[in-house]
Amino acid sequence: MDDCYVTNLLCWWNAKPTMDDVAGCASRLVKEIDTVKPKVIVALGALPIQFFTGLKGKQVRGSCIWSDDFNCWIVCTWQPTVVLTVSPGLIAD
Repeated sequence: MDDCYVTNLLCWWNAKPTMDDVAGCASRLVKEIDTVKPKVIVALGALPIQFFTGLKGKQVRGSCIWSDDFNCWIVCTWQPTVVLTVSPGLIAD
């Protein structure tokens, strides 16, 4: 597992985070990314997708987007609990 680094968008637990919450942790997250220098970031959910790409999750979910800001690829995908709890027909779009 030397090639994998896991972190969170927020520095604290929040069941319904907002972009204002993300702003409170953004400098820490950017420092981590600058230190680790990932080749790929997997954005799990709408808020991480919006933070890393500036786009809404629905617009880019399922895409792999190059980020000049982070100098790596951003893979945009579902938040894991959505995949586990939502009917498959609802996420097929």
